[in-house]
Amino acid sequence: QESSNGEIMPDPKNQNPLKYYIMDCMRYFGRSGKHQEFLFTLPLSRLLFKYPFLESMFMDKNQLVSFAYQTQRIKLYNKAVNIFQFIDSHYTLDLDSLQLYAYNLEKLHRHEEAILFLEKAAIINPDSKWTQIHLGLCYLKCNNHQKALPVYQRLSVIYPEDKTIAYRYGLCLEKEKKYEKALKQFYKVEYLDPAHQRSILAIAQCSFKMQNAYQANKYFCKMEDANMDDAIRMQAGHAAWITGDIQRALKLYGTTSSAPFSFSAEDISILKSFNIEDDDITLIEDTVNLHKKSIE
Repeated sequence: QESSNGEIMPDPKNQNPLKYYIMDCMRYFGRSGKHQEFLFTLPLSRLLFKYPFLESMFMDKNQLVSFAYQTQRIKLYNKAVNIFQFIDSHYTLDLDSLQLYAYNLEKLHRHEEAILFLEKAAIINPDSKWTQIHLGLCYLKCNNHQKALPVYQRLSVIYPEDKTIAYRYGLCLEKEKKYEKALKQFYKVEYLDPAHQRSILAIAQCSFKMQNAYQANKYFCKMEDANMDDAIRMQAGHAAWITGDIQRALKLYGTTSSAPFSFSAEDISILKSFNIEDDDITLIEDTVNLHKKSIE
């Protein structure tokens, strides 16, 4: 700015650019709910925690929650968690805030921490489908199947047509080695969505664990090639071999990435449980390796 005598006067905004930057951010988010690609030029943790003179600007709970929601929308999950930690240290979190906090922790794969806030949310509203689904999922991610099981058991009764709930309930049952009950859930998913690849795989693997190689092979054959990694190819190869489809077994074994091809101790144990002889195992290994060399 220029004074009346021609001198250059300092711009008041430049005296405290950080303060005005924050105010501009708050006005930006306050006036428009449609902006989703705004990127901060300063780390939010610095703005919240390293400038004490700005603290009074952030003591409005509703404004803080709105700010956290906006950072979540633009996928700045770490920043959103920082804000919720700040809110949690000053206020009692309501249901929406607990859910949002947990969701951002989930996005950062901090599932054990997310469980703490989801359990609190479940106490406030035990009938919230969103809370129960995410609580069950976090239990699954933490391999706490015993706690996940009653969550999905209850949800499956309330929402019998929800294929995601049925699939995850089946996973809980399978982990607890309740294979027959697990299969019922996976069949339900298949009925609701015949192309659901994860349920097709689950039926195949569950059937194989029950020593039903014919059903396992039937469902492995329904798998799309793009959805099969080396471990699945090996399992599918075992099912094909045990049911007499040697050519399919050789093809599946041959498309694994192992070089040279060989069966692991676990593979050999599985094959022997279906009465496959040692000599046959060695012969298949040699045949697969000869085929791979001929292609090279």
